Amino acid sequence: MRLLVIGGNRYHGKLLVQALAARGDAVAVLNRNRYPCALPQGCRHLVADRNDREALAAVLQHERFDAVYDNNAYTADQVDLLADILGDGVGQYVFTSSVAVYLKRTSPTPVAERQADGRADPDYPAHVLPYATGKLVAETTVRRRFPDQHTIVRLANVFGGEDFSAKLRYFERRLEDNGRLLLDAGLYPFSPIFVADAARAMAQLSERPQTRGTTLNLAAPTPIAVPDFLGLALGEDRLAGRIVSAAPHHIAACGVQCPVAWGPAMDVTALTDRLDGFAFTPYAAWVRAGLVWERRHATACENQPRHIEQRRLEARCLAGLVHA
Repeated sequence: MRLLVIGGNRYHGKLLVQALAARGDAVAVLNRNRYPCALPQGCRHLVADRNDREALAAVLQHERFDAVYDNNAYTADQVDLLADILGDGVGQYVFTSSVAVYLKRTSPTPVAERQADGRADPDYPAHVLPYATGKLVAETTVRRRFPDQHTIVRLANVFGGEDFSAKLRYFERRLEDNGRLLLDAGLYPFSPIFVADAARAMAQLSERPQTRGTTLNLAAPTPIAVPDFLGLALGEDRLAGRIVSAAPHHIAACGVQCPVAWGPAMDVTALTDRLDGFAFTPYAAWVRAGLVWERRHATACENQPRHIEQRRLEARCLAGLVHA
């Protein structure tokens, strides 16, 4: 198969490229080359800014692909531009969307694909809202431009090795700095996804015609409580008695922004029905290992000024809760 992956230099996109190349597909990877990465043997590297019509047309206008994996479109305009240039040269358009489109901070029951109604929960994190609404509008454009060829994948929060954003290490640094972790009160279990599972599942989509014309949740099939998840990463004994819960509006008033908008648990029945026999990796096999990878490879992220400032704000918020 002739495949195009947009992005493909980092995280699940990088592992997706590796999975597609390993099965013998002819893979082209398009990005700005901002984060250089050695591609598997036989892959083509197309360098262009996806927001630059002229540059994008120069590398794509004569190309045809059996499937396009669009991992980093965040707006309707980005989808429209790609559709304009590729025209009818796309057999399947796989769009990476997000659990954020449900606009729910949490949910007592797993949400199904039909439940993205565009209405945000009152406590939905304000700093995530532009991203979430952008993805939701982009989904509508995908369906309009690729009516029979689209596969929309609503990806859960991704964790595991190769996480350049160092989300798990960020929680560990907060615990080291402040001795406690501040979490939203009232969170129901959520649905994360292991990065390697995300890549494997997405690779299979271009081999399964039954996934075309669908919107699919992609997450671990068994939700997990946030404290249990963090306990797997940081150690249950280390975390015992150190979680402090507060109302989300109080945390927001302190200026604290959680690096993970946990989101609701996700119903993945539609995906597992179409990827019959797909095996998800147990949490215990990868959560702790993800933190170990971040400690070794993502140290620059934890020392960014915005992360340091967030840890300072959290310490102030925790002190206020103690003295309230």
